[in-house]
Amino acid sequence: MARAILIATLTAACLLGGLPSLAVTFHRSFKNGYPAELNVSKEEANDVFSIKRGGVTHSDGRGRVVSQTSVRELEGRVTRVLDGDRIVVTDRAGAHRVRLFQIDAPELEQAYGREAAAALYKRIGGKLVRVEWMAQDTSGWILGTVFLDDLEINKLMIDEGCAWHDRRTGPAPHYSAAEKKARDAKLGLWADPAAVNPMNFRRARAKKK
Repeated sequence: MARAILIATLTAACLLGGLPSLAVTFHRSFKNGYPAELNVSKEEANDVFSIKRGGVTHSDGRGRVVSQTSVRELEGRVTRVLDGDRIVVTDRAGAHRVRLFQIDAPELEQAYGREAAAALYKRIGGKLVRVEWMAQDTSGWILGTVFLDDLEINKLMIDEGCAWHDRRTGPAPHYSAAEKKARDAKLGLWADPAAVNPMNFRRARAKKK
């Protein structure tokens, strides 16, 4: 089911002219379950995004994404949790940077950002996971759905009020429903009635630079 949804979503996004904006890439290290360092380059802070398909680059955000034609799988151990929606998965071939597709967790500088990162670390830090993906940006970030056994971690982060459903990436009714349920129950970040969408936070931060 998740595989079918992933294929349909990415296919629709490509047909519509490209995937929407993705989160800015940060480099962080973890200490005692929390990210300890934050270094952001000017390139990473640039709010520009492009999708490349059929030899044509479509601009709409920050970075580049190259669409794939079929779902691929990655199995490995989570060796780093960078924030609430980015991890590093290591297998025999090496380390792979993975962005949890279709969710957007608060930035570390935002309210509930560190709590979201810690929640993800508690769930999958050091554990063997499976990643289903069919898109990767030119910086090497895999955009995928992460599974711990049969548990879908992307949706779990929304279930627990640790992330928004990133609607810019296309429809995902089960994610939208999970977000509404968490919001209504005031779980996690939704305990704050003034919670700021990470996309709006990043835009406001970019304007200050």
